[in-house]
Amino acid sequence: MFGKTIVIVNYHYIRAEQCDNGIHAISIEGFSKQLDLIAGEGYQFISLEDLHRAICRKNMDFLSHKACLVTFDDGLKESYVHGVDVLDRKGIPAVFYIVTDPIVEQKVLPVHKFHYARKMMSDDEIWGFITEKFDLPGTAVAEDVLMEQYPWDSPSSARLKYLLNFQLAQEQQVRVVNYLFQMAYPNDESAYANDLYMDQDQIIDLAQRGYLGTHSQQHKVLSILSEDAIRNDLKNSMDVIFSLTGKRVSSVSYPYGGYTAVTENIGKICRDLGMISGVTMFRGINTINDIMYRNMMLKRVDMNDMLGGKSEKVYKELAYGV
Repeated sequence: MFGKTIVIVNYHYIRAEQCDNGIHAISIEGFSKQLDLIAGEGYQFISLEDLHRAICRKNMDFLSHKACLVTFDDGLKESYVHGVDVLDRKGIPAVFYIVTDPIVEQKVLPVHKFHYARKMMSDDEIWGFITEKFDLPGTAVAEDVLMEQYPWDSPSSARLKYLLNFQLAQEQQVRVVNYLFQMAYPNDESAYANDLYMDQDQIIDLAQRGYLGTHSQQHKVLSILSEDAIRNDLKNSMDVIFSLTGKRVSSVSYPYGGYTAVTENIGKICRDLGMISGVTMFRGINTINDIMYRNMMLKRVDMNDMLGGKSEKVYKELAYGV
């Protein structure tokens, strides 16, 4: 790949030990080693401020030939407790994109309820429970569509995720996920939420560092909402962050992030709300053309696809065509 580039790497859960059963977490040691591998590849780690300077100037002259921005989605407490500790020791900046409703409501998002249910039950068990309990839509989805949205999952897991996140009406999604979560976690939901999500002091610290962005208010698939609903969700999240921190955010990570979840119009709405950058889960490495013309649709590389990840060949194909 010729010219200067920016690779944006994405993380979610980070725990003492790696796990892949429903909750896909990188270990603390694995995170540290992956950052070292990225640095060893010749990357200079940059901040959100650096990214926005490149976007606003429409040039990358002040950046090294290969730049890397570290991002975390969802606002999980472990990404602050473990992630910031590792990053600070290495002098690496990052961006943390938070969902605001869990902070305000002290409730667990459906997506994280589902993650926990899959940690405690197999996909076959979940299929059995929900098909017996609920009248589910029978719309078939092409496997290439499923794997585009969920490239790291088996076809059966991708089909289950796609059903819950994209095919069910919101009311039915809530009923199904609540049913599964209550089976897996019969205790107080607010206690789980308190353990799972960042608290206000942690969010304020990130805002003061310039490390904060929004991941929406409710983590819904924005592409299936009306324009007014999209605008309200994002504006509400921005307003909550301002009320908590006194800082305005100017970067968004789109929930789910794939081609079925993000549209050009959503990027335009975010730009109209004052956003400077938007990050997707479109696989790729960003060039000057992305910075100049696609700053609301920037590409990212999942931790699994990056150096040291279980599918690191994806990065090598993107970077070197091999």
